[in-house]
Amino acid sequence: MVVFTALLFALCVAAGVCAESAPQQIRTFESGTLTIGDVTGLDLNDIRTPGFYVWGSPFPAHSPISTDRSNPLYGTLIVTGNQQASIVYQLVIDFRGNLYTRTCGVNGWEPWSQSEKRITESAQSIDTYQDGMFTIGDATGLDLNDIKASGFYTWAKPFPAHSPIPFDRSNPLYGALIVVSRRDKTVTHQLVFDYRGNIYVRTWGAVEGWTTWTQAARGKNVVQEAQASTTEAQEAPSAAPAAPARPLAAKAFARVGCIGDSYTAGFINIGSKAGSYPECSWPHYMEALTGSTWTNFGVGGSSCKSWIEGGRYSGLDRVRAEGNKCQAYVIGLMINDSSPDKTTYVVLGTPADIGTQNDSYYAYYYRLILSVHEVNELAPIFCNTCPKSLSRYTGYNEAVRTIVAYCQDQGLPVYLCDLAGEAYNTPAYYANEVFTTDYINGHYTAIGYEMMAECYLRVMSDVMLDHISGFQNIHLIPYDKPQ
Repeated sequence: MVVFTALLFALCVAAGVCAESAPQQIRTFESGTLTIGDVTGLDLNDIRTPGFYVWGSPFPAHSPISTDRSNPLYGTLIVTGNQQASIVYQLVIDFRGNLYTRTCGVNGWEPWSQSEKRITESAQSIDTYQDGMFTIGDATGLDLNDIKASGFYTWAKPFPAHSPIPFDRSNPLYGALIVVSRRDKTVTHQLVFDYRGNIYVRTWGAVEGWTTWTQAARGKNVVQEAQASTTEAQEAPSAAPAAPARPLAAKAFARVGCIGDSYTAGFINIGSKAGSYPECSWPHYMEALTGSTWTNFGVGGSSCKSWIEGGRYSGLDRVRAEGNKCQAYVIGLMINDSSPDKTTYVVLGTPADIGTQNDSYYAYYYRLILSVHEVNELAPIFCNTCPKSLSRYTGYNEAVRTIVAYCQDQGLPVYLCDLAGEAYNTPAYYANEVFTTDYINGHYTAIGYEMMAECYLRVMSDVMLDHISGFQNIHLIPYDKPQ
């Protein structure tokens, strides 16, 4: 792959703009071609090197926007300059798409000015700043292959074609794109980052066309790490300390209820003593990791349909039982529902089945959410997709995503834990070799279930932090203390 070797010709800037450089140590992406840094707690008046910057808390000094805890990507800054390198331009975007601009000349910094337009208003109208030198636009519903004008773009729904990141309802700033083109238009570089700070790069050439997207510095996060890298994951040296890891917010609950099948129940399928071992289940290991109570409502062989219909393969009566009210609930039901060779098979259905009595996964899953919600209306419900790679799960995973989105539109405290999503399909999570080597007769042993807990603690915490305003009432959510 051709990497970012072109200078920022389209920005017409040099690193020494305004005859002064930033005093802080900021790591660079592509050896200074484009600076990507974390300016948390710094001073925006000192940031004069052309590039793209983000920050968290504490906010940098002289920021035009105030602290907002509802989003992990608090603010973004673009710095450019004129061809003579005597003027510095700063443009700040908040996560709602509001734009703020200012200029530094011989008389110092001008006051911030807010633009009347927002970059997420229209995909058809693109505002150009600095006489076309840098474009700020909305790429919603467009094709990233067609965007070759140097600039910064964001998008919402519908996602643009040829995006390297999937649609995610959990954040209003779904994706962002930086485009750098050579002056002669023979080479274009695109850099996309998602709201978690993951970076993807590709290049277009007049002869070879677009290369495939490549994720740079997998596992690094420009918000958390202040870390930059080339596409070969070569890190530039810096004295800047790495930011701390994200908090394990899932520890905040006093009691969580786990609704699922044999994977939740801790079924171990080895020899004559095969059976459910709750003390080896992932909810048990969640208790060890969090210090909280994780009540295991798992029932081996169950499906969404059996949970609703009651009987031997339903744990709904236990969920409703006096003394079992939890502060949050987790639902992981799909494996038996999607098995066409089993009597537990439930036809997938369509989104039109949501809210009906139809005999389909869409209908039963939504009814189960409502049943759990009735037990404790304040308790958030976390719905899991299945990270297994078998194609049979694809439609059922999409059903969970669709149902969660529908519930959120109805104002229900329902959240998606997308275990099958790209963000968690890595060796650090569900692509870990443990899930292959410990897989025995369709199930895991204590080792595999413990790994599930290690992964889920971070996934659930990510979801909570990405929707932090929805979890700031945990201290008010009632629950029954276990006897």
